[in-house]
Amino acid sequence: AGELEAGRAGVLEVGRAGELEAGRAGVLEVGRAGELEAGRAGVLEVGRAGELEAGRAGVLEVGRAGELEAGRAGVLEVGRAGELEAGRAGVLEVGRAGELEAGRAGVLEVGRAGELEAGRAGVLEVGRAGELEAGRAGVILCGTLPEGRRNFAGGIETYKCLSHNVQKKRS
Repeated sequence: AGELEAGRAGVLEVGRAGELEAGRAGVLEVGRAGELEAGRAGVLEVGRAGELEAGRAGVLEVGRAGELEAGRAGVLEVGRAGELEAGRAGVLEVGRAGELEAGRAGVLEVGRAGELEAGRAGVLEVGRAGELEAGRAGVILCGTLPEGRRNFAGGIETYKCLSHNVQKKRS
C-alpha cells in the first residue's frame, strides 16, 4: 500500500525490501504530527527547523543535518495506509546525518547504526496501519537494518522487519 504512480512526487514501495530505483526520491517518514497541507509541498516539524517554501521540495531538518536542494522531492508517508495525494511532496530526514545526495535515494540514519544503502529505501510501519501519532516519531527499520531502537517520549520502541511484515514492540 502507499504506491505512487510514476510522474508524481515520489514512489513509495511498501513490501519486502521497499527498494527505490535510482533517480526516484527516497521514502522517509517520521514526524510530530505528520500532516501535509494541500496544494504545497509537505511540511513536517520535528525538532528545531522544518520549514518549507511553497513550490519547492520538502526540506525538513531533524537533528544535525538533513538538507534537500530545491527541485527534489520525496515521498512522505502519513495517514492510515500511507497514501499520498498527487501534487503533494514531502521529504523527511531523521537521524544524526541522514543527508540526501543528488541523484540518490534517501539515506536514513536511525540512532547509532541504522543506515539504508544508497539507492534503496525502507519500509515504514508506524502504529497499526502506518499511522503517525501526534508528538511521536516513527523509525524506519527495514532493508539493511533488521532491528533498532530509538528513545521517544513514550518510551523505547523496537521495530523489526520480518519478511513483508514490520512489527512494533514497546518496552
